[in-house]
Amino acid sequence: MAEEEKKIPLWVEGTAIVGGVHIGLIAVWVAIKLAAAAIPTFPIPGLPGSLSAAGFLRGLSGPLLGPYGGFLAGLAFGLLAQTIWPYTAFFGPLTFLTNVAGFTAEGLVLYPKKKGWIIVTIYYLIMLVLWYTYKGGAGLVAGMPLVTWEHWFAIAIVVIPWVRNFVQENLIKRDNPMKLFIAIWLIGWVGAMANNIMGCVLAFYMWDFTNPIYWVPMILYYAIEDFITSTIGAIVGTAVLISLMRARVRVFVDELVIE
Repeated sequence: MAEEEKKIPLWVEGTAIVGGVHIGLIAVWVAIKLAAAAIPTFPIPGLPGSLSAAGFLRGLSGPLLGPYGGFLAGLAFGLLAQTIWPYTAFFGPLTFLTNVAGFTAEGLVLYPKKKGWIIVTIYYLIMLVLWYTYKGGAGLVAGMPLVTWEHWFAIAIVVIPWVRNFVQENLIKRDNPMKLFIAIWLIGWVGAMANNIMGCVLAFYMWDFTNPIYWVPMILYYAIEDFITSTIGAIVGTAVLISLMRARVRVFVDELVIE
């Protein structure tokens, strides 16, 4: 990619910026996610409602918006989606918390100077402890720990230095489409599982929904669904981030430097 294509204009004085991101980009991203949420995708066996095409945009909230913009977008999207598209509101008025967690986690992983990955790791560990210890260990019986393998994989992405650095470096540089694809896939997994573990904990504490007969057989189904969704998200995300860079549209990762 030509060097001149990488030069992103700086913000001019007076621009409405939140956490390094134009407020207009946050609003546009919320609108795009809302539109995608109107399209059902994977059913959730045994439960009402379904997942939506908003999942096919995983891996973009962090690079586009960062942690602060991601938090605001997750809050706005979560509240609006559960109101406009009630089939996505699995946890009633608290459903928005899943989106806040997912959007924010992606941005924190890309906040190296503030060690945001440590916050994400602590969040995961707290949620897992809440899951495992509910009612004296409902998350530890009859194969239930296997349900959390996806969350431990997300933790590994965050805490292993060379993996974390690979994600950060390639989302900042964006000069190799294949490496960018992998980086988006990985950060998308982290965000999706931050969303998911919040939902798992809410299912325990709101519904007392702890029956291993449901949870354990669903492990393979969700592994396939998450792999497909992450792969589609990485394809979409690679095209979007490269296109925005060539169009010289400034996003959160343009505020970062490789350490």
